[in-house]
Amino acid sequence: MKMLEKLLALAIVIALIMKFSLIPGSDIIALWAMLTLACLYYPLGFLFLNQIRLRHIFKRDSYQNLTAVQIILAVVTGMGLSTIVIGSLFKLLTFSGADNMLFVGLIMTGVASIVSVVLSMTRKDANRKFTFWRVGIIGVAGLLLIFTSELAIVKFQYRNHPEYVEAYRNYLADPGNEELYKKVELGRNRIQLTEEESKEDEKSN
Repeated sequence: MKMLEKLLALAIVIALIMKFSLIPGSDIIALWAMLTLACLYYPLGFLFLNQIRLRHIFKRDSYQNLTAVQIILAVVTGMGLSTIVIGSLFKLLTFSGADNMLFVGLIMTGVASIVSVVLSMTRKDANRKFTFWRVGIIGVAGLLLIFTSELAIVKFQYRNHPEYVEAYRNYLADPGNEELYKKVELGRNRIQLTEEESKEDEKSN
């Protein structure tokens, strides 16, 4: 599962590079990779964060060095990481509810991490560093995104298309306005046109 996690992380990086370079297909790659990563953290978090192989899930020996509290903490941490990943996906795709998910995920992972640190003072936990690396990296990414506005993401992604950014800014100021929404959709579609399609679109208009 570690190898799968690395491959998914690579896919996410590639998708982000594609997205901010306006290369088609980036959203599909990000969607597939981040949802798969979220599934790896939850419901498989109790296995992955305790470094138990999937094929050993039904072997009693795999759990002999784990307490019930450690398993519960792994489940809660996995749920938190999964929520942060999905919240990040929503933020990057400019879906509603992203900040709420990021906030909930950060709270869950933060509380689980504090409890884990306190418990590790009395009992050695070999999986603590393994978990904390993931909490640290994904938590920092979640924090950055929660303090980044939707408009800031659009500004960076469409930095060479100021007309679209302005249309999006107007839409955010009045999200219920159907006319402004249509302008945003039209602007996005025009940006995605090839050079030949763009010329034909200009002639038709």
